[in-house]
Amino acid sequence: MPLEIPPAYFDLIASIVQDSEESLYALASRINDLLSPFLRAEKLSHMFEVAIQKAIKQVATPVKYGLSEEVYASIEHTSEKIPWVKTSLDTFTL
Repeated sequence: MPLEIPPAYFDLIASIVQDSEESLYALASRINDLLSPFLRAEKLSHMFEVAIQKAIKQVATPVKYGLSEEVYASIEHTSEKIPWVKTSLDTFTL
């Protein structure tokens, strides 16, 4: 039977993930480490991370701020030497 995070905790999860640039997996792992009991059973840790990932998907929407490369390229007088880096939000799919 899969674990479910109670809806009463959704506000807490939303406040932790707000404005985070971490991937879904990194967020779930960090929240699991942050909120799990000190003497947790590591064998069960994965089930909690899956439940946390599901809760994150229910409360969070990834937002990519800034200009895309295409928009930036269409602007006159821009530098061609800007390094473009893929953000971890690119892997956060719902």
